[in-house]
Parts: sequence; structure tokens; C-alpha cells
Amino acid sequence: MKYSSILQLSFIFFIGYLESISGQIKGVILDSSSLEIVPYANIWIQKSDFGVNSDKNGRFILPQRPSGSSVLFSALGYVSKEIQYGLVNDTVWLNPKIIELNEVVVKLNIERRKRKVVEKIKRSKVGHYLPGFSSPYTRMYAKYFEYKEGYNKTPFLNKIRVVSRTDLQHAPFNIKLLAVGRDGKPSTYIYEENIIGVAESGKKLTKIDISNLQIPFPEKGFFIAVEWLLVRGNQSYYNSFHPEIGFTQESTDLNGWEYKNGSWSKTSPYIGEVKSFKDKFKLLAVEVVLSN
Repeated sequence: MKYSSILQLSFIFFIGYLESISGQIKGVILDSSSLEIVPYANIWIQKSDFGVNSDKNGRFILPQRPSGSSVLFSALGYVSKEIQYGLVNDTVWLNPKIIELNEVVVKLNIERRKRKVVEKIKRSKVGHYLPGFSSPYTRMYAKYFEYKEGYNKTPFLNKIRVVSRTDLQHAPFNIKLLAVGRDGKPSTYIYEENIIGVAESGKKLTKIDISNLQIPFPEKGFFIAVEWLLVRGNQSYYNSFHPEIGFTQESTDLNGWEYKNGSWSKTSPYIGEVKSFKDKFKLLAVEVVLSN
């Protein structure tokens, strides 16, 4: 190929690159009331496979899309907002939800002496790890925790422990606490804010301290869901995201749930070629520490 042709081709690629950059929308999501940033908000381009999160500083980047597409912005504790793609500017304002809180009796107990581990993870049974994926793949799994009478001696949720692995130094992910709906599925949020866990490099039991929230164990039970955060710092290969979350393999699907296509359903049995997983159900490797 002639030198002039190479230069011409390089110039075309460079122009294409500039157009792709200029076509991006960079912005920040802010609370319309407090004017504070909204970190780790969910951002989906409707009728597409593209989804991201705002980062810890509330910032986001969207690629160029055809006119007519709309973007859905949502976050815990806020009213969702749908905006036509061409009208998304550098600042997106979300309105806080008006939430009526039930009265909570706070027990002042600086040193919590009693602790109980619920659904303790058997590390030897953790044989499967999954990264997060952007839509249309599942990006949330949940585990059901049943209330038992003996929990009244240690009624508060103290810590959540999740088996994770990553080769990043820090990989944040989101924990959601959900109530049990009338149909037995995960329903409304027990706590209307993000609970961020941070997986450290290696294979770890990531611990998330929520003792300051004073959340009592619901008598109808509840769900713990893990949501991967689709931020640049977490991106691995193609459209997968760190950290990888551990799962145990169970013979029943009583406690395992997955969120896909906009709704919750029980996990399906494994139908792949790994014999040890055959007909088994994956269950989040997560445990809870209770305290008084």
C-alpha cells in the first residue's frame, strides 16, 4: 500500500474516532433537593442492551445513539426519570421519594455482646463464581433468609458477608435488602439507600457492616440481593464486570432468586456439561451476622 494511502486511511480512522468521542454524552446525576451527587445510579438506554451506572461521584458517560432512544435514570430513594436521548444534558436531576418511615425504637448498646451467624457459608461448597453482565444478562441474584423464633435474642442485622474474588485492588458492588411480597418474591426495599460493599483483591469473604442502620430482622423474612455496578473501574472483558461473586450448588431452589427481564424468578437448575453441577441450583454465598 502506498504511503499516501496509509496516511489517508489513518486520517479516516482518526476522524471516526473524533466523531465517536464527540457523540458521547458526559454528565452528572444530582439530587434536586439537596444538590448532592447521586452515586451508583442505574442508567439504561431503552430498547437496547446498554446499561451503566453513575460512578461514586455521580458521573456517567453515554455512547452515541440514534435519535428517538430514551434513557431511564433510577436510584434507590429517588423517583425514576426517563429522558429522550437527544435531551440528556450534562446534569440530570432526580427527585427524592417521599417515604413514610415506621417508628423505630433505637436501643443504645455501644458494646453488642451477643452475635449469631445466620445461613453460615460452607466455603467448601463454593464452587462457582459469576461476574456481572450488562443487559440483557442477569445482573442481580438474591437469597431468602427465613425468620426463626430464636432470633429475638439478636434481632438486628449487624453484618453481611459475601464470598467474592477479583484481581482488582477494589471492586465495589451493591447490596439490596428486600421484603417478601404477597407472591413470595422479592418486593419493596427494606432500606431505601445503596449499601456498598467493596471486594478486595483475591478470594475473600467481603464483610459489609450495617450495624449503624439498626435494621431488625423482619418477621416475614427478607432477601439479600447482590447487584454488580456497571462502572468503568469494574469492567473486565467484553461486557463483564468485577467482582466475581461466589455461589454454592444446592439440590433445591427454595432460597435462590435471580432478576431478569424486569422481574424476579427462582433460579433454574444447571444444564451444562459440568457433571458436579448437573441439576443443581446456584445460591448466593452470603451469610448474615445478627446482634442484640
